[in-house]
Amino acid sequence: MKELNKVLRLLSRIETKIDKNNGSVNLEDFISEVEAKKLFTRGTTWFWTLRQQGLPYTKMGGQVYYKRSDLYAYLDSNMKGGENG
Repeated sequence: MKELNKVLRLLSRIETKIDKNNGSVNLEDFISEVEAKKLFTRGTTWFWTLRQQGLPYTKMGGQVYYKRSDLYAYLDSNMKGGENG
């Protein structure tokens, strides 16, 4: 229960930060690195490398978050075969 409350507090802080910077962005537009690692089946180092290469991110309370649209753009930019390859 403590972990859930911690996550909720962090999400609230992110939402507040987003509202101050850009009212058109929703909290649902973001994914935590923990979730992204599961989704992509990649580790922390892989995501760190992407950040060093310019993948945008935000960090709050030691947690890293990405915009879903930036992750989709990364996938699209690495498309192989078909019309793209």
